[in-house]
Amino acid sequence: LWSAMEKTGISTVYQSLVWCETWMKRVGVSRAVLPLIVVAENSLGYCDFILPLQLRKSHSFRTIEALAAPQTAYAFGLFSPKFLMDQGAPWFRDHLPDVLACLPSHDLFHLKDMPEHVCGLANPLLGAQHCSGANQSHVVRLEHNYETFLAKKRSPDSLRSIRKRDAKLIAAGH
Repeated sequence: LWSAMEKTGISTVYQSLVWCETWMKRVGVSRAVLPLIVVAENSLGYCDFILPLQLRKSHSFRTIEALAAPQTAYAFGLFSPKFLMDQGAPWFRDHLPDVLACLPSHDLFHLKDMPEHVCGLANPLLGAQHCSGANQSHVVRLEHNYETFLAKKRSPDSLRSIRKRDAKLIAAGH
C-alpha cells in the first residue's frame, strides 16, 4: 500500500518507504523508537493518506512525532491528491483527535518543520502542530540536572555571578 501511494500520492522523500525503513533500521531501533503508521482509507476503499509517525520516549515524556525525527527535514505524510484538494485541512481539523485516540498513550503530539505546500497543495497538518498534550503550554526540554541545563544556557561569567549570588543568599540564611 505504501509503495503504491508513493507512485500516485503527494509526499516528500522523508516519507518514502525506503527512507523510513532505512532510518528505522539504522537509528530508530537503537533509540527504542516505536513506529506508528497511520493509514486512512475512504468509504470506497482507496487510501486517502499514510502518516509515518513514531512514539519516542525522552525522560518521562512520550512524544508522537514524524517518523525519523529529528533527522526528517519535513513532517508531512503521503496523501492522495484528491484527498488534499477536496478534504485535507478540514478533515484533520475535525478528525485528528479521533486519530490520536487510536494511538498509544502519549504526552505530546508534536509535528515540526512542516512545509506549507507540497506540489502546490496546502499541508493539511499545519493546524495540528501542537494539538495535544497534558496542557496547552509549550513543553520545554529540560535536563534532569539543573546545573547541567544552566551551564548550557549561560556564559561562564554569568554562571560565576549566579554562584556568587547564591553563596550570599545561603550565607544570609535565605
